[in-house]
Amino acid sequence: MQSRIWYFKANTATQVFICFLLLFGIPLLPEFVRDEAYLITNVILIFVSATLVQHHNKWYVGTAAVLMLARVITRIFHNESVVLVEDLLTVLFFSWISLVLIKQVIKRPPGVETILEAIAGYLLLGISCTFVMGAITAIYPGSFALNAIPLTIAEGDFGVYSYFVFITYTTVGFGDILPVNHIGMAFAKFVAMSGQIYISVIIAILIGKYLQAGKLNDH
Repeated sequence: MQSRIWYFKANTATQVFICFLLLFGIPLLPEFVRDEAYLITNVILIFVSATLVQHHNKWYVGTAAVLMLARVITRIFHNESVVLVEDLLTVLFFSWISLVLIKQVIKRPPGVETILEAIAGYLLLGISCTFVMGAITAIYPGSFALNAIPLTIAEGDFGVYSYFVFITYTTVGFGDILPVNHIGMAFAKFVAMSGQIYISVIIAILIGKYLQAGKLNDH
């Protein structure tokens, strides 16, 4: 039982590390290796995310394996339509894992693993929105503008999309990337609301858990 706890704790910490690497490390790499680095890191993140689910774990790992293989194949035989479908499936997978992690946070007693799962869920939800922004840009080019220049799939990459998503997610909003049509505006509103709702709900849950644990310890 103790080894199982350490297994999930190590996997959760690994997932948080990979998310930070994806968001902050890879954008700093030279452009000629950046796409391959994004691909490899995304594949690893898909697998590690599946291992965090404590119930029906084999089903999630199997789904992750199929998704990983599909991601590699679509990048080798590059077809924009197939890549778009695969990106949308990745959005569904990461969004579902985020919901599962929230459920585990609600059920789990307070501790380091609970906090790590809450952080992992927050980052995965933002990464899911990043893939959605990429899909919107591919289907509706010019939905966003970078420094007043319409953003297309050629100019955009994971680093650009994740920058806009997390700046909006945290309601900072520097204004260098802007939504310029109703689809982009609706997406921006969804991202901003998702980030605030997640933080307010998760903080309330964690505070409630620690207060309850403190009262039990007093007795």
